[in-house]
Amino acid sequence: MQQIGSLRRFRGMEFAHRESAQTEFAQREFAQREFAQREFAQREFAQYVTSQSAALVRFATALTGRSRLAEDLVRDALCRAYVRWDRISAAPHARVRGLVVAEYLSWRRLFTARTGPDAVHRLAVLPRKQRAAVVLRYYAGLPDHEIAAHLGWRESTVRTRIARALATLPDQR
Repeated sequence: MQQIGSLRRFRGMEFAHRESAQTEFAQREFAQREFAQREFAQREFAQYVTSQSAALVRFATALTGRSRLAEDLVRDALCRAYVRWDRISAAPHARVRGLVVAEYLSWRRLFTARTGPDAVHRLAVLPRKQRAAVVLRYYAGLPDHEIAAHLGWRESTVRTRIARALATLPDQR
């Protein structure tokens, strides 16, 4: 009887040991997979930055009218994109462009944008939100529904702000 109990305890310990070894193996395998995915995402992000940073800076320059402010906007937007890259890598350009617009419209950018000398560009006379809508329509070539999604507005608001902006812009003759 005592031998049977010892045998059961031994088998129980053997089963527990086998189970913990399988758990350790699964945890190690999960960590290796996660590391490989993170490494792939880092490479993918680096490739995106290399290929799209100039276009993003041009886009941000059209928004701000200032190249240095545009570079800061793009840098901050790319920092935010890096943190979320696993969620936005499916359609990165639209999402990162949306982050650039969000940074531009943020309150801390309002102070920075008003402290420097005025830009010579025609868009500089527009309010920030109208300028964002105009740049997304005519520079980025987005339709109204995508602009509305980027900025969190209704499509009718997009059309109204663009119409008002176009009415405000000085004639180019």
